[in-house]
Amino acid sequence: MRIWALLLVVHSMMMTCAMGATGCSGSYTMSSTGPDTLLCTNAAPCTGCNVQCDPAFGCVVKCSDPNVCQGLNMNCGSTGNCKVVCNAQDACGNLDITCPSNGRCDIMCNGQTACQTLAVNQPLGGGDLSVTCQGQSSCDSAKINCPANAACSLDCVDQSSCQDATFTQEGIGNAQVKCEASGSCDSLKFSCDKKSAADADCTLSCLAAQACTAVELTCQNSKALGTCGLDCQGVGSCTDLKSKKPKGSLTWGSCQPAAACSTQIQND
Repeated sequence: MRIWALLLVVHSMMMTCAMGATGCSGSYTMSSTGPDTLLCTNAAPCTGCNVQCDPAFGCVVKCSDPNVCQGLNMNCGSTGNCKVVCNAQDACGNLDITCPSNGRCDIMCNGQTACQTLAVNQPLGGGDLSVTCQGQSSCDSAKINCPANAACSLDCVDQSSCQDATFTQEGIGNAQVKCEASGSCDSLKFSCDKKSAADADCTLSCLAAQACTAVELTCQNSKALGTCGLDCQGVGSCTDLKSKKPKGSLTWGSCQPAAACSTQIQND
């Protein structure tokens, strides 16, 4: 019996290391010697938890049920990669994440209002950042700050996925926003303000009918380098879009149909 009990304990420890830690209350610090994945479920929620990733090895947080990662605060550390997966309605509302200063950061919001009012912070430098919003209002009112020296992308897949979101790039890294469904980027604010002499590109792609209604596109470049690209593909895809005249150059991509790039756009 003692041997059998010991085997059960060892098996449980092995499963924890293989599958990751479960649940979080208050705060949780990951280390290179323990699980690098935190699993949050109805049975083991992580609501309001403060997660500190290992500085060198990074970490993964998976939120599989509604509301289980509401208000979670995540600090990714320095050189390790960081990933958050929100796979349910309201799973990660008010998520606040500070991405690595020298590692990749991936945020996946899969579900209605899965990452509503998401806040993404970037330390000086930063690695590549990718945010995917799949689900109605999945990233509604999100605030995304891009890394200064790396690529940054926001993919808005469904209706109102990125409605009222703010996407800001003030460094030398390329930045891209894709709006793939009707209303996916309504009233989104896209600011691309290049403050260095380095060449860099910012692109807004509106790929469906009325995908970018009332978007505000600010493309400034104090050094007059780099380009800002605007792609309008779909009937009324850029309706009431407001574009501030850049000091650099604003390039137009293909317009299908041609009416997508007509007088619907207001240039300041």
